[in-house]
Formats: sequence, structure tokens, C-alpha cells
Amino acid sequence: MKRDTITIDKLVRQAEAIVLEYFSGSASGKDTTGNTQLSNAIDVIVQSKSVEVFCNWLRYQMARERNERNENKRFWITQKGSRKTFGERVIDEVRRPSCASDVENITHFLGFLRRAYIAREYLKGQKEDSQ
Repeated sequence: MKRDTITIDKLVRQAEAIVLEYFSGSASGKDTTGNTQLSNAIDVIVQSKSVEVFCNWLRYQMARERNERNENKRFWITQKGSRKTFGERVIDEVRRPSCASDVENITHFLGFLRRAYIAREYLKGQKEDSQ
């Protein structure tokens, strides 16, 4: 039982760190798109119960966004510097052994990612206060 708690705690910390890395600026018009896309991601993994189906769906979403003219509708392809896009980073995370071996862990991770995205202004303030 203690192992699950540690895993869950690690997933929460990973989700918060990734959101702060990619969405450290003030809340923007991407809020609605981001909330919806993260909810959709959770639905995909819950319904498919497959890492590969989820990654396929996410790559499809990123391809669609590349053709989107409205910047506020580009969520998964958000990029900081020369790093990977947000979507690519999420794919990397769900393929890590700590997630990929258990669809429930992926579901938890995506849920924590959504919560962190919604709370990013608060998390940013907490991070600044601790420095």
C-alpha cells in the first residue's frame, strides 16, 4: 500500500513540474482549450485502456493544432525554447515504466496534469514563495 502512495505522490509532482515548465505565464485564452483537451485525454485513456491508442490520439491532436490559425487553440504543441512540445513531453511521461505498466497510473497522471493546469497560477505563486 505504501508503494502506491509514493507512486501517486511522484505522479502529482511530475504533473505540477511539467505544467509549470510549459505554462508558467499568466492564464490566457488557452484555458478553455487546455481544460477541454486534458479532459478529453482522460476520456481517451479510460475508454481505450491502451497506451498506444492514447499516444496515437495525442499525435493526431498535435497534427490538427499545427494547422490551427487561432493561437489560443494550440495547446498540445505549446513549446518552450527548443524543447519538446507539451504533447511530446506527455507522451514521454506516459511511456515511462512508472506509468506505462499501469493504465490506472496514466489516468491518475492525466488527472493531476489537469488539476495542475487549472491551478497553475497558484502553483507558480507557491514556487516563488519557496525560493
